[in-house]
This record gives sequence, structure tokens and C-alpha cells, in this order.
Amino acid sequence: MSGRKIVLVDDDEAYLAALAGELRGDASVHTFGRVVDCLEFLKQKGENVDIICVDLFMPDVQGVDWQLSGLSTIKQIREIYREDAPVIGVLSGMDAVVHIHTCLKNGADWFIEKRFDVKSVADQLLEKPLQPTAVNA
Repeated sequence: MSGRKIVLVDDDEAYLAALAGELRGDASVHTFGRVVDCLEFLKQKGENVDIICVDLFMPDVQGVDWQLSGLSTIKQIREIYREDAPVIGVLSGMDAVVHIHTCLKNGADWFIEKRFDVKSVADQLLEKPLQPTAVNA
């Protein structure tokens, strides 16, 4: 086990379960289908988390255009942790350069394209550095 503590946030329950299944055994994984549940966990748990991976488009974020919901989630996570924020990544099927650039510019440390091959996505999560990239450092 890598010992990493990973939080996954995605409204696609089947994908979330498949990705979590690939990660378990190599990492401690907490999954959330709704942003509000994830944020509540992060506020109350007080546990150190190494990586938080958020889907770019989350329909349950109130008061925000759903196309910007992942960015809003990143901002809220950074507010919870302040300077001690874990590495925050975006996982999305929308991999246009504009989406990737927007995510990195707005607080994501990295971007992973959501693939049908969840093993390759899990491998990337387990290999990501636990420090912010130069883009956000």
C-alpha cells in the first residue's frame, strides 16, 4: 500500500466505484458522489488527506454554473485547508486544452483525463507527486 489517503469526488457512481476499487489495496480511499458530502467530510474529519480528485462537472453545486462546479469545489477545499491544502487534481472527460488550462489557472495542481481504463487513471493517481506543480507553486 502506498499509504496515500485519496478523496474522490464524482457524480458518476459507476466510474467512482470502479476507480476506488482499483485504488483500494494501494491507498486509503474515500468516495463522494456529491460535493456537499465531501466538503462536510473534509471540515469534520480533521484527517490529513494527500490527494483530492474532483470531477470538473458536478451538478450538485448550488449557485454555480455546473460547468464551473469543479472549480468552485477546488476553491472551497483550498479555503478549508488554507496553506496546508493537499494536492488537488481534476478528473474529467472534458480534456480540451481550454478546460485543462482553466483548471490549472484556478487552483488545480494537475488534470487527468477520465478514461474507460480506470486502472491507468488509478496508476496515475498513485504516481502523482504530493507537491503542487510549478503552475500553482
